[in-house]
Amino acid sequence: MQITESLKQTQTDTYGRYIIMAQIGDVISFDYLGFEKVQRSVLETIHNINVTLNVKVEELTGVTVTEKGRLKKTEAEMFSEYLTNDEFAKTGFGTIDKKTTGNAITIVNGKDLNLAGSNILDAIDGKVPGLRVLWGNYREKYVFIRGYGSINNKRKAIFEVDGIIYEEVPYFLDVAAIDRVAVIPGLAAATRYGQVAAGGVIAIRTKAAVYSSKRGMKNSDQAQIRNNIYEHDAISKEQVNKNFPDYLQVLFASNSFEAAKKVYQENEKLYSSSASFFLDAYIYFTANWKQEKFNNDIISNHQSLFDNNINEMKALAYVFQREGQFEKANTLYTSVFVKRPDYAQSYRDMANSYVEVNEVQKAANLYGRYTKLLNDSFLVADTIGLHLIITTEFNHFLQHKTDYMISSEDLKEVAAMREGADTRLLFEWNDDEAEFDLQFVNPENRYFVSSTSRNYQNEYFGKQENSSSKEFFLESEIKGQWIININYRGNESGMPTYLKVTSFEGYGTDDEKSNVRIYRLFLKNVNQNLFFYRL
Repeated sequence: MQITESLKQTQTDTYGRYIIMAQIGDVISFDYLGFEKVQRSVLETIHNINVTLNVKVEELTGVTVTEKGRLKKTEAEMFSEYLTNDEFAKTGFGTIDKKTTGNAITIVNGKDLNLAGSNILDAIDGKVPGLRVLWGNYREKYVFIRGYGSINNKRKAIFEVDGIIYEEVPYFLDVAAIDRVAVIPGLAAATRYGQVAAGGVIAIRTKAAVYSSKRGMKNSDQAQIRNNIYEHDAISKEQVNKNFPDYLQVLFASNSFEAAKKVYQENEKLYSSSASFFLDAYIYFTANWKQEKFNNDIISNHQSLFDNNINEMKALAYVFQREGQFEKANTLYTSVFVKRPDYAQSYRDMANSYVEVNEVQKAANLYGRYTKLLNDSFLVADTIGLHLIITTEFNHFLQHKTDYMISSEDLKEVAAMREGADTRLLFEWNDDEAEFDLQFVNPENRYFVSSTSRNYQNEYFGKQENSSSKEFFLESEIKGQWIININYRGNESGMPTYLKVTSFEGYGTDDEKSNVRIYRLFLKNVNQNLFFYRL
């Protein structure tokens, strides 16, 4: 910033604070690359000047985009052309086009592998430049992709087989069952898979898992790939509830509001210092009994237990969002943001909350600020979770909540990326130290698992900290009932973790609908059912 017509200038610190010596009548100009300039006059009644810079949006004119000029194919186009284009590779994160990916990716077709080899390592031997196989301490074999021994790539590669990640070599694979192999080097893999893939990924697609109009899953031999057949081993919600604290079990057994109220009052003094008790009670009563004053008093009479507890505030905000009390949720997210101004998760939660209360300009400012902090390396992009969510929601925000001019080609590209997958599941949890595995079982009884474990560190982006959100899109081409399970591993505090799951039907369309579920996670190391979802 600078005082106009003078040489006096300064800049803000990382929190946006500044000091500048000015006189009454001076005009201070606030300016930053990529943002609209703002000017404020110094008046005798003003001691502090706070401004908000809006993201600069420049509309291009006179640009013609033709189909011939668009080199990047959509996911739907690559999906339909996969069988006839040897330069496409399928991964758990979408189809890769070798021509436009911008990375040195090697793709080997199944017919070109060493079919006489007894395992996958023999099959790709000599087929991929820069790939090395070395022996470990216990005679294990490890695979390294390009530059082993370099400071930038000293981690072994991992394997993906039909969307399932394996850290060890998948020796169980039948070489003859392999349709295509894509070898993705470290940096390209990390941006797609996250920290676990810093050493690169060998993505294998088998003949049994090639989806297209010409070759369907039902006509393939699914038994060629093992280890991802669901055994229906998750315990039911009823079994989980039997392990709830006594006060919750008695509440759930209450057959009237008066009976439930009596249970609450009997336990209120006993748990007077436990925010979790009052949160559990509020979740129960708001879900089961429409007694607005009583329900609100549960929180307001014990507000001090939540004021300095970030995890409990976030959990309470989840309940407010489920109940449609977005202003109350916004107040809580604002408190969390003040306490955690350097967390990317805070920016996402705050921007999303501003959208819910129709504070569109404030949401836009936060999205712009988040992008700036990423560019300046003050924040780190969580490439396997939070950053993808922010990108999704920012695109949605631009399409549906603002008057910004967006190119029709960009809108088509965004829509094409989600084609066939307009069912979005958003998972949010209140404790960013919580660890769990999510299991998604498709209607054909195949599953994949996504974990929040922090055991791995991405050598390119550092440890992905403070993220507590993940999103998934279900493929609408696989019709039927999906099963969503969870294996909770616990958190450092020992307190229960609260999980909010928002399911969106027709996401990004004019007919979009959403539904919010909240779960209390406490039972550890057992696979338990969350819910069923039918496409």
